[in-house]
Amino acid sequence: MFFNRKRIYAALGATLIVAGAGGYTAWRGHGDAAMNQAQAVAHSQTATKVDVATVISKTITDWQSYSGRLEAVDHVDIRPLVPGTIVAVHFKDGQLVKKGDPLFTIDPRPYEAEVDRAQAQLAAAQARNGYTSTDAARAERLLADNAITKRDYDEKQNAAREAVANLKAAQAALETAKINLAYTHIVAPVSGRVSRAELTVGNIRVDRRERALADDARLRVADLRIVRCR
Repeated sequence: MFFNRKRIYAALGATLIVAGAGGYTAWRGHGDAAMNQAQAVAHSQTATKVDVATVISKTITDWQSYSGRLEAVDHVDIRPLVPGTIVAVHFKDGQLVKKGDPLFTIDPRPYEAEVDRAQAQLAAAQARNGYTSTDAARAERLLADNAITKRDYDEKQNAAREAVANLKAAQAALETAKINLAYTHIVAPVSGRVSRAELTVGNIRVDRRERALADDARLRVADLRIVRCR
């Protein structure tokens, strides 16, 4: 009797243990699911948004900027080579010009007239040279026949030599007149930027030995393609 009661108590105890274990397992499983859900919610709320971009590959140049001052490597002072009246200014202050671009024009009419006069003198010298050369050759034939005096012969030979010299002088005068006429068109000797010019149309330029254009307007034409920094 006592033995049967003991077996009953043992069976009841085992049943309670199995029921308790099952309840604990169910509770533990429910607690883990709730915890995982809470962690997922907290993770979604604390996630930080970031910007994204597609990675590309290209060549770049590494450069740095510094404070400095640009200075032209060269400058040219424009001076008139002939006197006259300024009739045209072909640039604006600070304008970029190329080599050969016109800057100023001095009244060319007096120099054109000088060219015409030199051409006329050259034509006269050529005619005189032709005449004296022929006369000298004639005198030489007459001298061989004793039909002319030695004095007359020498005079004609001397006249021929003077005519040759006068012809060369007339040619040089014409060349000088053409050069002076070309000087009335002042052009940029180099490419660069022209500084401020104080000359206006109507200014009269005096002889270059008395006063220079740079005394009134310093025209700085500098090549800006190469500069140095300080």
